[in-house]
Amino acid sequence: MALGPAPILVLFDIDGTLLSIVRRGVNVFAQALERVYGTSGPIDSYSFAGKTDHQITFELLTCAGREQREIEAALPTFRDCYFKMLEEMIGTSGMEVLPGVVELLDQLQAKEQVALGLQTGNWEAAAEIKLGLHDLGGYFLAGAFGDGHLDRGALPMVARERAQERLGCAIDSRHTVIVGDTALDVACARAWQMASVAVATGGTSQRALSAAGADLVVPSLADLDAERLFELVLARDPGSSSVGGADAREWR
Repeated sequence: MALGPAPILVLFDIDGTLLSIVRRGVNVFAQALERVYGTSGPIDSYSFAGKTDHQITFELLTCAGREQREIEAALPTFRDCYFKMLEEMIGTSGMEVLPGVVELLDQLQAKEQVALGLQTGNWEAAAEIKLGLHDLGGYFLAGAFGDGHLDRGALPMVARERAQERLGCAIDSRHTVIVGDTALDVACARAWQMASVAVATGGTSQRALSAAGADLVVPSLADLDAERLFELVLARDPGSSSVGGADAREWR
């Protein structure tokens, strides 16, 4: 698969961006930790926002006094336990597709110059389980996940590199957009000179997302359409006449 001379890559977060966040998901994580490690650490006061599953696991267990080698030794068992429990819970979790998500994905998928990807802290298997509940996985060409990453900051470049491999062409950072619901999503975009769209459906306020430096903040993805997103990309690279095809109006 190959796109035109100036492809656009749009990377989506999952929890709080595509799908609603439900407490039961946190409870499953806690139950799996307790089953394998005997503790879930200070999970009731811990913020999951924007962090990778790998980071969350290590931080919670380190706070509970577990050593790194102990955490690593049981990590495969914990992951398998968590994935199994997540599959059992997911159908009755109340985790729903957020407003405007399917409409926006359909608009973007219909554009020849656009590739859709994921940039999520979920472990890949957990992401597949969550997206599979609503048949959303087929929208995305490639992605970067929380597997092995303690720092979410590495994920945008991993996702872009995987997308480039699949597409067989280079993707400019100025033509890459991260769509997420936390200040960490915005920070990731800024670190790699990518555009950021922040959506206030995950618990972080529009004011806080704006203060974090998001290029565009919307209440929900129902308030974002393809045209508005493309205008953001064109504003970052006004000299590129090839963005969106031979004529930028093709984006409209």
